[in-house]
Amino acid sequence: MFIQKAGIPDEMLQIALEPEAASVYCQTFPSPGSKGITKTGSKYVIVDIGGGTVDITVHEKLLDGKLKELVKPSGAAWGGTSVDEAFYQLMIDVFGQQVLNKMKSDCPSCHLDLLRCFENVKRTIHSDKKGFVNIRVPYVSLYSLCNSELKTNINDVIRSCVLSNELRLLGDKLRIDASLALSLFNTTSDNIIWLIKSVLHESGLNDMEGYILLVASFSECKVIHENVQAAFENHTVIVQEDPGAAVLKGAVLFGYKSDYISSRVAKYTYGISVTVDFDKNIHAERRKCNVEGKEMCKNVFDSFMKVNTHNPLGLEIEKSYVTFVEKFQKSCLYRVFYTENKNVKYIDEDGCNLIGEVTLDILNPTAHVREMKAIFLFGDTEFSLTTVVVESGYKVKKFFEIKD
Repeated sequence: MFIQKAGIPDEMLQIALEPEAASVYCQTFPSPGSKGITKTGSKYVIVDIGGGTVDITVHEKLLDGKLKELVKPSGAAWGGTSVDEAFYQLMIDVFGQQVLNKMKSDCPSCHLDLLRCFENVKRTIHSDKKGFVNIRVPYVSLYSLCNSELKTNINDVIRSCVLSNELRLLGDKLRIDASLALSLFNTTSDNIIWLIKSVLHESGLNDMEGYILLVASFSECKVIHENVQAAFENHTVIVQEDPGAAVLKGAVLFGYKSDYISSRVAKYTYGISVTVDFDKNIHAERRKCNVEGKEMCKNVFDSFMKVNTHNPLGLEIEKSYVTFVEKFQKSCLYRVFYTENKNVKYIDEDGCNLIGEVTLDILNPTAHVREMKAIFLFGDTEFSLTTVVVESGYKVKKFFEIKD
């Protein structure tokens, strides 16, 4: 991580998750019409729609003024760039991949200008738009490339494409039929709505009137806002004032109130790799190994946190282990894994991923087995693992990022 390369100690670093930071900002500076979220017992949904992803969390305002996460956070790659990709595919359908690749390599400023002009339209077009949508295109570059690469003029290219009935070229303006332009938002909009519905269902808020707050840069898109509003008529859908800065400003506030989120829900199951006595009733025969004459089973996933578990801030979990059966062991390696599955047996199963590891040196190695302790501290945006040699008291602590 670049922060570690910069030499910032873990103890001096606080990670703020974007939807949480936005929620803190909305609590501190609620937009008109959303002041109800500041009342004790209020439950609301934060939908962080950025450029690349949409991230959703559900919070409840507690009696002490802090926030409790009600369900595990959800997210997917349905941010603003997914609409950009749909527009770019439209340009490929019209002019061809060859022309756009040539523009990107020979005139990158024209290529970038094409995307920027769509960006302006993307944020301002309304879901009930009729007629045509005008998008300025790099006409000179496209005219030249159509002649050099396709051996025909730009007007003939547009007239011959399968979408010719929905497109017009007037000077440097490409006029796109509004229904075609709006269709570029369909997949992104439908997936955002589906994700919100799944979160509301999981949290039990789908039949209740409540707030859905849209934050981050792409929440300013009129089509997305209006489509979400139409899909959730029983809820109050509000775009936070200055939504693009809500996350940034909320992160600053979070730095002063890092305990504002008093409870979180685990998105994954976490565990460490251990070696245990082989049990034919539990372990597959192919996993049996021999260590100094004893039948053992390696790579067993020993979970210390299950998915969907509520973690109050400062939750401490302690587990006891012993050193490996090898004599004069000089160190003990703790490998930490995470998975979406609730019940997993081995660290090499599909979907099980390494998040990090801790090496604990054993001072004065001996032939006898030593007792070890692993202390996990949860409830924050990170969790820490402190490994301890009980006999000597020697310990090592490491922080791990909570996967989003």
